[in-house]
Amino acid sequence: MPRAIMLYRMPLTLLKKYSAEDLASKIEGARLMELKRYFEEEGDKLGLRRMEALSKVVPGLELTFVRLTASPSRVHMLLRYKYSIKISYISRGERKVKFSNVDVESDVDFRLRSGLLALYDIPLRRLARAVCELISLKLFGNVSSITPLTLEREHLTMLESWLKSEEYSVKGTIIRVTFTRPLLNGVRVEELTVKREALDQTDLYMSMKNSADKIKAVTFVTPLLEEIQKKVTCRIDSRGGLLIYTPNLRPADIDVLLSYLEKALGLVSR
Repeated sequence: MPRAIMLYRMPLTLLKKYSAEDLASKIEGARLMELKRYFEEEGDKLGLRRMEALSKVVPGLELTFVRLTASPSRVHMLLRYKYSIKISYISRGERKVKFSNVDVESDVDFRLRSGLLALYDIPLRRLARAVCELISLKLFGNVSSITPLTLEREHLTMLESWLKSEEYSVKGTIIRVTFTRPLLNGVRVEELTVKREALDQTDLYMSMKNSADKIKAVTFVTPLLEEIQKKVTCRIDSRGGLLIYTPNLRPADIDVLLSYLEKALGLVSR
């Protein structure tokens, strides 16, 4: 089963006023109910409706942050919450449904050099959005300073440069790309996915890349990462979603992968 991570950007100019300890102290113990109270005070009806809908899957909005570690470059925390799951079953020939609350812990990684915020294994994007709004509220006094890591056209070129760099004895490759509104034989299509080995070496790929309005998603295999002695297959999309297909990666291995991605996408200097 792929490992799912949601990637967001924190504004570095605002983030720099916090040390790792300051940030951890600000976030530790933060609760989702604080976000609801903020929307109430602001008279934000849309925000309140979103919180009401979220309370059906996070009962009582029981969600909080627990500190694990803090270093000059990184703060690692746990997100603890209750999550309501739907269970369908058959009783005496009749299909029935019940809901059960389970305790969930998700890792949250504040990467201070790049301003990257990584949320691990969050089951719903709307829950991830609320978590980011809560973090933004606690750190920056508003709910909109943290935004998804978007996949821009130049990021595709940056990924190509990283994957094919001469510094690696075993290089990586792009194997699948979904383009938005590319030209195909002179006709503009709404969306097109192209997949094959060594895709980035084909004329079709270059044509789609140059003509598309946007890059929706990219699946690639990394070079051999010396620190973990593995190539990693993963997919990154235009809303900040990162799926890691390579099985049995340790947390330390994923940290190495994110460090390479930070450099490849220009979030930190090489």
